[in-house]
Amino acid sequence: MKLSKDKISSPEFWTDERCFITECLNSDEVKDFSLAIARVEPSVTTQLHCLRDTKEIYIIRKGSGLVMVGEEEFEVSVGDSVIIPANIPQRITNLSDTDDLEFYCHCSPRFMPEVYENLENN
Repeated sequence: MKLSKDKISSPEFWTDERCFITECLNSDEVKDFSLAIARVEPSVTTQLHCLRDTKEIYIIRKGSGLVMVGEEEFEVSVGDSVIIPANIPQRITNLSDTDDLEFYCHCSPRFMPEVYENLENN
């Protein structure tokens, strides 16, 4: 049996979605899911978008936010999780004007840039 060792995390980077992302695991060897940490600055709302054929789960690890999934909006805080079905519009607003909002993003199958669809220009 051959074991593989990938670098499993990337440096944090800025996205057009208006948040920072740190990829914890996104590998050709694990196509079933990916895991990242999103960081949204104070009072920022991420871009309205959907992930084509990709389910996403947010797990809030720092701060509080207002999540929109489809037609529903609700507040979230540390320890909450949000299941976002594939192809459903979504965005999140950081409710703080001083502290960052951070959450894990678990995608299944794994996130690929081509599944991201910006819905703000439609």
